[in-house]
Amino acid sequence: MAIDAKGRRHFTEVILNPVVVVTADVMTAPANALHQTANEFCFIANSVNFKVRHNPTCSVDAQEFNLRNLNDKTLNLNLKP
Repeated sequence: MAIDAKGRRHFTEVILNPVVVVTADVMTAPANALHQTANEFCFIANSVNFKVRHNPTCSVDAQEFNLRNLNDKTLNLNLKP
């Protein structure tokens, strides 16, 4: 945050630190790359006069997602390696 000559404060940059869990190692690079694409097309990031950066953390946990409980109304992206 910065202060201008009149003493008003304003943002100069925002850093987002999203945490993503995927089910396989091969999914980490694509998941991290999606954050860059999301930032490029983000309505909010494109509407503010300061930089918005993503600093994603991606980890692998094959047990994290239990697809047995999904029903037909649930969006299932099925991102298998």
